[in-house]
Amino acid sequence: ALVGGSFLGADAALPRDGHIYILKWILHDWSDVACGAILSNLWAAMASAARRGGWVPRLLVLEQVLPEDDDSSEAAQRARSELDDVNMWVVYGGQERTVSQYLALLSAHGFRTERV
Repeated sequence: ALVGGSFLGADAALPRDGHIYILKWILHDWSDVACGAILSNLWAAMASAARRGGWVPRLLVLEQVLPEDDDSSEAAQRARSELDDVNMWVVYGGQERTVSQYLALLSAHGFRTERV
């Protein structure tokens, strides 16, 4: 079953019995600090699910990613300009990230990456 929830603030309400948690086009909308709050709340919900159900819940993150900083190819430069969303940065403090930036963000909040 698909169950929604709130992942920010003191009133974060996430299902505590999920097998799979999905964030699709969410993290890029938020600053690293807000992403940390989102991921910490998810981690708590997932830990509760693991204790109650005896399984290991999974987090699926679906995001477009920027090319790594050391990629100077024409395709990488085009991708950077196409993913440049000034409104996202100004209003929410969000940012597009590279794979290595997402890996660091997830790792800092207890998650282990299995596959990109």
